[in-house]
Amino acid sequence: LITFIITIFFFILLIYYYFYARKYKRFIQDINTKLGVEVKDKTKELQYIANHDSLTQLPNRLLFLDRLEHAIEHAKRQNTNIAVFFLDLDRFKEVNDTYGHQKGDKLLQEISKKLQGCIREEDTISRLGGDEFTIILENVQKAHEDSNIINVAKKIIQTMEEKIIIDGTDIYTTFSIGISIFPQDGSLPEILLRNADTAMYRAKDLGKNQYQFYNQEMTDIAMQRVNLENDLRLALQNNEFVAYFQPKVN
Repeated sequence: LITFIITIFFFILLIYYYFYARKYKRFIQDINTKLGVEVKDKTKELQYIANHDSLTQLPNRLLFLDRLEHAIEHAKRQNTNIAVFFLDLDRFKEVNDTYGHQKGDKLLQEISKKLQGCIREEDTISRLGGDEFTIILENVQKAHEDSNIINVAKKIIQTMEEKIIIDGTDIYTTFSIGISIFPQDGSLPEILLRNADTAMYRAKDLGKNQYQFYNQEMTDIAMQRVNLENDLRLALQNNEFVAYFQPKVN
């Protein structure tokens, strides 16, 4: 009888353990599933933060260069061209100095919305930082043969002619725009971006509020300027300058 009771006791214990183990296993699986979802969501959130500008929510420099690299590979396969825009706000420092950085940040947010209305859905616009924005236009023709490139540049300039109201303050600003074309102006993302930047500075030199296409002469002039500055700095260090005075007599 005692043996029978012990047997029944262990049998009941085994049944209890079996159902407990199943319930515990299901509990662990539910926790793992929930943790997996949370990890996946957190990973997506971190990836978004790493690849987007926190102020405007536009792609940042890292994501821009990645997309440009993919666009270049696609253009090589399809034998098409790409236009890279480099945009810099004119006199943005004056806006910050006059109205404060808070209004300057709000201005950048409003401008980012306006820029998104100037391009196609398949195009990419990013904020590199500060008051600098970049755009990728895919499937375009050569610079002066593609009306879409010029139309986008003109649309941006025209859009910026409208006043932007920030906290009741009317603010007017403009863009200087430089444009480089793949493959004629470079085959690497960094080179295309650099050449578009060079063209943008040419637009500023010519009076701002306009666009300029890149050409090799711009780089040559920039290099000559850099070399001249280096030579002048070295000459000053070596006391190689001699001052000559010519008196003026009335």
